[in-house]
Amino acid sequence: MVRDGKPGGDIDADLYTRGTATLLAAWEQYARRARDAAVHRLPGVAAAVVPHGPDHAAFQVVVARLEYVAAA
Repeated sequence: MVRDGKPGGDIDADLYTRGTATLLAAWEQYARRARDAAVHRLPGVAAAVVPHGPDHAAFQVVVARLEYVAAA
């Protein structure tokens, strides 16, 4: 996000945090209905694992915490 023509670090971090929370909530809803699916929340990372079915290829996904992404 840009504020006054400059990237807003705090605003970007807040947007990332809220967006990630929404994404994880969606993954958890999906995991409740897919066979053997789960969302794993580990230090610094969350992963959605869907081992069966047609969605197997689409939902092997990971998201890292912002401070880990920024350090990379």
